[in-house]
Amino acid sequence: MKATVFLLVFSMPFLSFAVTPQFWEENTQQQFSAGDPHSISITSDAELMLAPQLKKVYESTDSIIWKILNDGQTLYAATGNEGRVIKIDSAGKASTLLDTPELEVQNIALDGDGNLYAATSPDGKIYKIKKDGASQVFFDPADKYIWYLTFDSSGNLYVATGDQGKIYRVDKNGKGEVLVDTNEANITTLLWDKEKGLIAGSDRNGILYSIESNGKASVLYDADQQQITSIHRSESGEIYFAAISGVATVPEPRAIQPPAPPQITTPQPAVDTTPDEQEGTVVTSVEIAPFTPQPSMTPARPTASQLYRINPDGTSELMFSSEDHILDIQASSDADSLLLSTGKKSKLIKLNKNKKSTILLKTAEDQIPSVLNHGKIYLATANPGHVYELVQNHSASGTYFSDIKDTGTPSAWGRVTWKGQTPAGTTILLSTRSGNTKTPDDTWSAWSTPGSDPSGHQISSPKGRFIQWKADLNTSDSKITPVLRSVRIAYLQQNIRPEIDAIVALPPGAVYKKAATFQQDGIAGSTEAVAEPAIQQPEFQQTPQAATSFLGKAEFRKGYQTITWNGSDANQDSLVFDVYYKPTADKNWKLLAKDLKENIFAWDTQTIPDGTYLIQVTVTDRLSNPGKFALNNSKESAPFDVDNSAPRLEVTQVSRSGKSAVIQLKAEDQFSPIKQLQYSVTPGTWVSVFPVDLIDDSPTETYKIEINEVPSATEYVILKCLDQFQNASTIRYSLTATK
Repeated sequence: MKATVFLLVFSMPFLSFAVTPQFWEENTQQQFSAGDPHSISITSDAELMLAPQLKKVYESTDSIIWKILNDGQTLYAATGNEGRVIKIDSAGKASTLLDTPELEVQNIALDGDGNLYAATSPDGKIYKIKKDGASQVFFDPADKYIWYLTFDSSGNLYVATGDQGKIYRVDKNGKGEVLVDTNEANITTLLWDKEKGLIAGSDRNGILYSIESNGKASVLYDADQQQITSIHRSESGEIYFAAISGVATVPEPRAIQPPAPPQITTPQPAVDTTPDEQEGTVVTSVEIAPFTPQPSMTPARPTASQLYRINPDGTSELMFSSEDHILDIQASSDADSLLLSTGKKSKLIKLNKNKKSTILLKTAEDQIPSVLNHGKIYLATANPGHVYELVQNHSASGTYFSDIKDTGTPSAWGRVTWKGQTPAGTTILLSTRSGNTKTPDDTWSAWSTPGSDPSGHQISSPKGRFIQWKADLNTSDSKITPVLRSVRIAYLQQNIRPEIDAIVALPPGAVYKKAATFQQDGIAGSTEAVAEPAIQQPEFQQTPQAATSFLGKAEFRKGYQTITWNGSDANQDSLVFDVYYKPTADKNWKLLAKDLKENIFAWDTQTIPDGTYLIQVTVTDRLSNPGKFALNNSKESAPFDVDNSAPRLEVTQVSRSGKSAVIQLKAEDQFSPIKQLQYSVTPGTWVSVFPVDLIDDSPTETYKIEINEVPSATEYVILKCLDQFQNASTIRYSLTATK
């Protein structure tokens, strides 16, 4: 028999890329931030330019420099893993001012008389170092860690400690008292504000406190993050603070296990894998936590870092978010900007009051724990611990390494072009490399010969799945810089065979209205009108959601079989589908529909014999890959049944006794099991009957209907039988002949 075919008329989205070159373009700050800048700044306007120069002031043997201070003539550095305070004079000569028995000099502070105070951990003490270099223990609390020191306008020293979260106030004679005992694990940072008094940030719940002279604490802000790392007051009175999440904690009672000490280990050799050190340079690396106690291990929040601002009127707002930990906040040389230093990727970020950020530079070291602006701007680093002066003039050269682009398949490369500015005396050179591993290794190609023409050049890197570009910026005048704004690479993917999966034969009779976004009325998968009314069927609740989520309302249409499938293409080519069918016993497939652009097909099966069938869906990408370049694939469905024949009813025996009647009958279907038998002696009222064996589960069932009281005016009984495919058979049987 000839099968009637109904085709879906609405379209599903498929993109065509395979014969048209694709383009990888980077032109936003977010995209550029995923790369690796070396002496390159990334502005909020998505400009790559030469970064300010870094002048190395002090190259230490210490792994960490936690804090730097300047008294106007001398620079002081607090170091870690050797527990020293280093003095660096104006000529750059360095000497050890204090060598403590503790591992870490965590923080340093200067009083109004020029005396330096150093806080150590673990088993912390505070040392006082006089101007003549003499030192002694000034204050020795029982706490495990001392994280921060600050002075008020009267010369009182405030001491932030852990692991009990106490703040001490110590007078000029070294006599200390507990000012406040918080319910936090650690107080990590302090700020003395002439208007708000003492401000403190905590670790465990990330609370920013305001503390009065009598020790009364109030909460200025309860951050979602775990730890407050730094607090800064602007000249106009705004309070900025950084909050980070790591191993985040939730509120707990005081009776807890003390936190572990900071993860500070003996330096071990490691291989630096940054793009400009592909030769395997051995560097010294130390795992450190930012400024940081390790909090108690309780349920974690997502890792993040945020900068908040509290305005003079008490309102607060989020200023900046970063994937890196913000470790320190300082004023910039610009009146309306801040400098933020980060861990992990060791960035120095400039942020203005309008929330625009510029990544000024990235150091070669792992972290920037401390920034100082004292007329000049200094940076202190970790892994290894160095001190730099930030010089405002541009670096003579810098290199930006892009993120790695995964094209998804082996690809051929077209041209690389870029937009930017190269004032006189400056250059931009662009080159590429490619490979087949997501991380560049020895199997990648060498960097190509660089090009200097922004209109571009043909990429000479070999075919591959991955590609990376780098830009070398140079200037002969430190006051000017080239600017790179966008880079675009054209590529052509190797064609990959399309796939068919998840062929689903929906429940028999299940059809769907066309989605509401389409103006045509009718059934999805059908171009012809269907005259018979729809019947809602409860079993459609079991229809696979993934197969029908893009369709409209479900309906029942007798004899229809809806087929859906998923087609995919790694190249995102436009796909077309052919649909075939055959009875399971046949060898040859018969075409049902050709050149479908949708992944649904509605089939009126009333013109084919009952039986068990298979569907085959064939997919091709020839619309995007003409001729010999086109590829195809196919997949078969699981067997499914077609049954459009109604069951047959035969009354085998009827007996009457007074007003009662007993009817015995047999229901038989050629293909599928009987689903239900009902009878009616009263118009509009149907009574279901179980078969003699109590279960409707076979193509032949026998029934015995016992009617205790036949209405006096009733002459007929109506018998109705359904099979599993909703095919119905109805007969009217006379009761008068059996009285």
